Order: sequence, then C-alpha cells, then structure tokens
Amino acid sequence: IRWYSVGEEGQRRTGRTAVRSWIYTMARLSLLLLQATVFASSSFVGTLNAEFQGKSCDNRFSMAVLDGGVTNIIMRLFHTAVRAKAGNYTMILPRIYTSPCVFSQMKLNGEADAARRETLEHLFDKKAFCEQLKQEGMCFECSDFPRTFANADKGQFEKAVLPSVCNATEETYLKSHDDAEILTGQETYLITGKDHNEYVRFARKLQPNKKLAQIIDRMSSVLGSAYVGVHMRVEEDWKRHGYCYVSAENIVEKMSRSPEFIQLKELVRNKTNETLKIFVASGAKELSRKAWAAVEGVEVVDSERETEGLTWNQKALVDLELCRRSTIYAGTRASSSFSDIVRFMRADKMAFAYGNDPHGAGVTLYGKFKEVPKASCFVGGKALGQ
Repeated sequence: IRWYSVGEEGQRRTGRTAVRSWIYTMARLSLLLLQATVFASSSFVGTLNAEFQGKSCDNRFSMAVLDGGVTNIIMRLFHTAVRAKAGNYTMILPRIYTSPCVFSQMKLNGEADAARRETLEHLFDKKAFCEQLKQEGMCFECSDFPRTFANADKGQFEKAVLPSVCNATEETYLKSHDDAEILTGQETYLITGKDHNEYVRFARKLQPNKKLAQIIDRMSSVLGSAYVGVHMRVEEDWKRHGYCYVSAENIVEKMSRSPEFIQLKELVRNKTNETLKIFVASGAKELSRKAWAAVEGVEVVDSERETEGLTWNQKALVDLELCRRSTIYAGTRASSSFSDIVRFMRADKMAFAYGNDPHGAGVTLYGKFKEVPKASCFVGGKALGQ
C-alpha cells in the first residue's frame, strides 16, 4: 500500500533542500516501520499526519473520480479519505461511475456502454457521509464542487482538472488551477489482514441513499428474519477468469448439501411452515434462478423487479446490503471484492465460500472462508492459486 504519494508530490512541488530531504527520508523510514500497525489507531490515518504538519487545507482539494463496481468504489472511497486526511487536503465529495468502465471496454451490455459519472449521492447518503468525515477530524466541504470556484464554469473546470471519462490509468493526478492544488484520480489496492479493520469500520458507516434504503427495507420484510444470501459470481465476464469460474450448478449443489443450509431449511419449515428463501446477488439472475430451481423446498428471491431502472452499481449496493443481513451467506473465494466485503461486514454471522480445488481439476470446494483456498484471478483465463 502506498500511503506516501501525496507527500512525495508535495516534496517535489516545494523543492528539496538538503535539510528537507533528510527530514523527509527520516519521516518516510519511520512511517514504513509504523505501516504494519497504523490501523490499530482509533483514526484511519493516525500518525501519518506527522509528515504533513504545518500544511494547511486552504486552497488544497481532493476531488476523486472513482471507477469500478460498488465494492471497488467503497475501497477507493476509503483510500481517498485516507489520502486526503494524510495530506491535509480539503475533501470534496467524490464522483463515481454508474457502472464499471471495464464493462464498457468489454462491451458486455448496452447499459455498461453508457457508463457515466454521478455524484456520491447516486449511491450513498450525503449527510451521513459528511458526518463520518467530521468525526474523523478531516478538512472537507459537504459539496460536489469547491466553494473557492463557486463562480467558475463547472463544465470547463471539470474538463481542465478531472481525468477524462473512463480513463483506464488508475493513478493520482496532482494539478494546479488558479493557484489551487487539486488532487484527482484514484489509487487502488487490496485490503489485507493488517488494514481491513479500519476499512470495515469505514464501510459500515456508509449508508445507502434514501431511495435505495427504502428498496432494501422492503425486500428485507419479504425475506424475513431467516434467509440465505449467496453471491453467484457467474456473469459472462467471469468466464474469462478461467480457473476461478465456478458454474451456477456447482455452487447450488455444494451449498444446498451443507449441514448449515439443511439445518436452517428445517428450522424455517418447522417454525413458520414456510420454505427457506434464497436471496441471489448476481448480474446473471436468470442463470442463477435456473440453477436453484433444481433444489426442493426453497424459494428464490432476487432484486430484479425492485431495482428495475436503477444503474448497475445501485443494484449492486442493494444486493450487498441484503447479503450482509442474511442468516447464512456464501460468496466466491476467487478475487471478489463483493464477497470479501460482505464477509468482513457481517463479522459474527455464518459466512461461507465456494471455489475450485487447485489440486483437483473440476472439483468445487465449499466451506468456511478460511477453509477454501483463495485464488487470484486475472482477465484472460490465467489464474494462480494462493
């Protein structure tokens, strides 16, 4: 994880005298030593602010543009907030995409080809997010545009400052505009064991916007207090990951035969005289429903009707929240930020995973997340077991 890019840019901008270079080197060495424990602090930046003591938030802004699916957006939102606080930048509410730009590049469907930028409120409650930044002691403006440039032509300003739409280069841009320093772009990284606690704390505080929250509550009432949530990662794009792809039929077969599933199914039937409801989170809902139709005594529920007319990422946020609330959850063990964040956010609930056995061709494994080998997958069919 590179926490230092903002500082390095600042050093380049202010010049490198011998004394300043020595101080910078010492500070960076200290930060490297602290990197493994930085997330133990109560704030998600902690001691990183030491590198930027004396820096003012005035006329220095973070205006991030976040690409990816909803869980990648959440990760990048977290990282954006960390970088903004660490560098004493005034955080402006980020722009996000309605669907992953990679879908447009792969031309998977018409909606993806129309991927566009929206404000943060497209997914999340603006007031709640700003309160979260306030609690972290950050410099921020609860707006989509800096007050400093209130009289500027917004279209021309964004064209001059922000990356081009669906720019595939994922990096930090540090630009100057009318004497203001503006940090845009994005950086991304994998959330690992040493830092996921702060990431999860941050993610749990994010609240869906009012429209999405109402949909989630309506579906929760339909699903009831005991149901199964499963992330069926069987969309067309995932087949390109070769080894990491598990068919919908294999997922259903393994999950429906697990002791926990059978026990919950019997419990619901005995207590309510109803069938166990299976909430399916997937971009391939028809394929998923067909696979579950082979299992007796269950009722498949998905968000397709309730989320009609919503964008890809809005639908994904609804699915994420409903999986988070389920009694039993199962997701892929192969490089899925969606499956991982649901597992992290649930914490005390039963979370399971499916994946291919790296030692047995065509054999699907199912069990607790740590019991199923993790796989790292790459577009183009190449994948390595870890």
